[in-house]
Amino acid sequence: MSTSSSSTTRARVLIVEDAPEYQIVVENSLTDEGYDLYSVSTIDAARLKIDAWQPVVVVLDVGLPDGNGVEFCRQIRSDQSAYVLLLTARDTEPDMLAGFAAGADDYLTKPFSPNELRARVRALVRRSGATAKVTGKPTTLQVGCLSLHPDSRVVEADGAQVDLTATEFGVLQRLMTRPTMVFNRSQLIGSDDEHWGSSDHTVNVHIANLRRKLDHAGHAHIDTVRGVGYRLSTLEP
Repeated sequence: MSTSSSSTTRARVLIVEDAPEYQIVVENSLTDEGYDLYSVSTIDAARLKIDAWQPVVVVLDVGLPDGNGVEFCRQIRSDQSAYVLLLTARDTEPDMLAGFAAGADDYLTKPFSPNELRARVRALVRRSGATAKVTGKPTTLQVGCLSLHPDSRVVEADGAQVDLTATEFGVLQRLMTRPTMVFNRSQLIGSDDEHWGSSDHTVNVHIANLRRKLDHAGHAHIDTVRGVGYRLSTLEP
């Protein structure tokens, strides 16, 4: 079912949900937010729509008739910059960690409150615009051997590209604007994104994933300043 609009100025949100009752709940929850919505019920249809439509946020069910949503999330992360909110009936910590490891930006368990869904999607949509406001213009950021290009959303360590999720990119961009500054969690995710994740543990998972990728690159890492927050450090080659 499609609720698409011809507007080109509204944030595009793709809903990938095969259960009609939940698809209706998600659509009804987001209709009044002013988004350009489109709903599909399979991974194949979602893949085609993402390539052609380039949504800002993908609300993605984990259990789909033609595949696993977590694995599809991993595919989205390989070549798209859309934020991914996973919907699932599985609420154990291993399931949540598996979703974040696949590149999900947020995780919501069924049944969920329409208000909470709206808040989560709203935060992701805001964050998609917030990354462009950190520096005010798409100027390349350089810290040591680490380069970040806001316009192309590419991060390089000593010339080699580092594959980041949309959330990881936004966090790193904030860290790189002030390399000597210690950021607390709310500063890293945007002060108006209070619904980013369900707990400090969710924030820690994203930081841990970003730290692992930067450490693997060999030239930068994120320091923890106990009781305060995080700071970017560089390791010169």
